[in-house]
Amino acid sequence: MGEFVAEAGIDRLVVIGQAAAAMHEAAARKAAEGSWKGESVLVPDVDSALGVITAALPETHGLTRRDVVLVKASKSAHLEGVALALAAVEGVA
Repeated sequence: MGEFVAEAGIDRLVVIGQAAAAMHEAAARKAAEGSWKGESVLVPDVDSALGVITAALPETHGLTRRDVVLVKASKSAHLEGVALALAAVEGVA
């Protein structure tokens, strides 16, 4: 998935937890070799992910209704909180 993100030209990848670290590492390799201009961040938990994502809200980086944010996870990862938090942001959702 990390390589796909880089090849698709996605701007930012936020990966949650060590179980998914390989995804982050694959994207980071693409960035290091210069074939991807994006950013991959590995965080330990949902709260940290929300911190990274909300730091990119309109007042800082211009996240708008036109942007697409994909929250991909297994149901057991309980990442619906990330999607719900994004949906609650005024001016973005």
